[in-house]
Order: sequence, then C-alpha cells, then structure tokens
Amino acid sequence: MTDASDIVHASSPPSEETSAIRIVGINTDKTRKVGGSEAIYHVYFSLSENPPGAWRSAFGEEWKALGTTRPELRHAAGIDGEFLFVECSLGEVAEVLFPALKQAVATTNASYRNHVRQEERERTRKETAWKDERKLVEEMARSLNFE
Repeated sequence: MTDASDIVHASSPPSEETSAIRIVGINTDKTRKVGGSEAIYHVYFSLSENPPGAWRSAFGEEWKALGTTRPELRHAAGIDGEFLFVECSLGEVAEVLFPALKQAVATTNASYRNHVRQEERERTRKETAWKDERKLVEEMARSLNFE
C-alpha cells in the first residue's frame, strides 16, 4: 500500500531536497550606477538558481528584518530572476553587505525549507481527508441495492 506522503503530484511544492540557493558570484556586467547618482550602484550577485516566489518573499522579509536591527543594512535589496541585487556604494559591499547578504540567504533557505515542510504536511492532510471521504462514499455506494 502506498503511503499518502509517497505520492507526488505535479502541483506539489518543491521538496526539501531541493538544493539550497547560494550566492555564486557577482555579475559585473549588470552592476551599474543608479540613475542620477555618482556613488550608488545596483550591485548584482548571481544565485545558484532562480528562486521560487515564496523564497523571494521570505528573502524580502529577512532583509527588511536585518535592516531594522542593523542600520548599516538599510539598503534596498531584492531578487531579479537569478540575481540578488542591492543598492549601495561599492565600498560597502565587501565588508558590510556581502556577509549580511550571505546570512540573509542562509536564513531564507531555512525559512523556505520550513515553509515547504508546512505546505507538504497540509497537502498530505488534504489528500488523506479526500481519500477518507472517497472511502465513505464507496462504502455507501456498496450498501445500495439497485434490484
């Protein structure tokens, strides 16, 4: 007999075995000055993969939370396809922002794994409820005598 947790549907969320997203480099071609600024850049980092929407949201929340506790991190940051970008001066990248971005990515990975586990538990719960309902309907149907 197949356990409900062994059944995988195409619409299921990614499994926890999905590799953790990492910052794998900096994209110097995409990194450019912000229009109208002499010192502020959009600095683009390449990610190991294009993150799903829930991961992007979790990253945004994590980065915002870091900025509230560490004023030096109050820079705009976000995800653009397979890139993570931050708006800052180039001098802030190595010492301050890059370590914080790596921390935010690691925390986001953990948060996203928890999110995936929770979605999987909910999907399994719904699938079990559906199977139980089908079983009741089938039992009722077998009890009927159509002669």
